[in-house]
Amino acid sequence: MVRFGYKKYLLKQAQPGPWEYHSEVLTSQSPQEICANLIRARLLEHLPHEVPYLVTQKTVLWEEGPAGELQIVQNLEVPKERYVKMLIGHHGQVVSKIATEAGYDLMNAFLCDVQLKLSVQLKE
Repeated sequence: MVRFGYKKYLLKQAQPGPWEYHSEVLTSQSPQEICANLIRARLLEHLPHEVPYLVTQKTVLWEEGPAGELQIVQNLEVPKERYVKMLIGHHGQVVSKIATEAGYDLMNAFLCDVQLKLSVQLKE
């Protein structure tokens, strides 16, 4: 068996062609997709295994505030009442911690102040 490095393999497989995106484009995701993925990452970090996979996110508000800050309100919908309780946590501590941490992640991603509000609802 002949072994060679991944770099050599990739260079051998690469095909010349035009770039799909301009060199200044960092990602093909929309800002809303980036937001949803950062929130989902925090949900995965703070909740039991099956719960984050059942959460549906819906953007309620996405606008720039008067001082240039980004104001985001995101609904987190879950199918069962017990998941609502898990997500909210005792006195709202779980959802508050997720919102705070995801807000910092969004500030780093968008390089501006972000005011993130998460609300938890039972899916109808």
